[in-house]
Amino acid sequence: MSEKPPTEDELSTLDDAQLRRIAYGRGDGPHGTGGLSREAAVQEIARRTPPPAEPAPPASNTPRPATAPHPSTDDLDALNDDVPRPFWTRARLVGAAVLAASIAVGTAIGFGIDRVADALAPDSLAVFDRPATEDELRAAEAGLRSFGGEVIVERRLLATVGEIRIYGDLLPADSGFVRSDVGEQVCIGGEAPDEFFYGPQCVPRDVFASQGIAGALYEVSVDGSALSPDAMRTIWVTWGPRGDAAATLNSPGVMP
Repeated sequence: MSEKPPTEDELSTLDDAQLRRIAYGRGDGPHGTGGLSREAAVQEIARRTPPPAEPAPPASNTPRPATAPHPSTDDLDALNDDVPRPFWTRARLVGAAVLAASIAVGTAIGFGIDRVADALAPDSLAVFDRPATEDELRAAEAGLRSFGGEVIVERRLLATVGEIRIYGDLLPADSGFVRSDVGEQVCIGGEAPDEFFYGPQCVPRDVFASQGIAGALYEVSVDGSALSPDAMRTIWVTWGPRGDAAATLNSPGVMP
């Protein structure tokens, strides 16, 4: 007797070679050999065959490697705050240069304005172009005289400091009071109700025209007696060559 072929329930017990003979062997009809369904054998082979591995995705779909996130503005500011910065940054250097240039320009402009103002001021000796007042004539009579009694000094009021009047004097070359070999002389002096203020402040007119005159006037009693240094007042006067005179009174005992 021939061996009975396996049934469909016995497919799970057959090996792969036996299943292939049933599924692909020659037999009558769709049931294959011994009435076993070829379709069942094919399904069993398919069940036993592992599915093919999925193909790798295209290169374009390959995920890019992860990168570190970019720091935010707040993170950068926090890092910069921890880094010590030099005091003289570029901005501060530029600002300092601009400030220095501004100061230099302002100083130059101020100096230039002062020079222009001095140049535009009237000639200081122009005060002698006008006629003398009665007070100035009286002061001249009380001041310098020639030995013959003739008034030879032109005296004009320049400034006042309290009760003290500051005068400018113009002496001719032949006055006999100062040197006559240098031409006309320009002098300064002062007068108060009970005192005179004298000093060796005389310069030739040509010198006055170029640099003016400046010096201290010392207080003397009307009777000509000298005062003690502690009681003597002094006045510092500057005048010319252009503009008005300026006078500063020092307290008694304070020498200029």
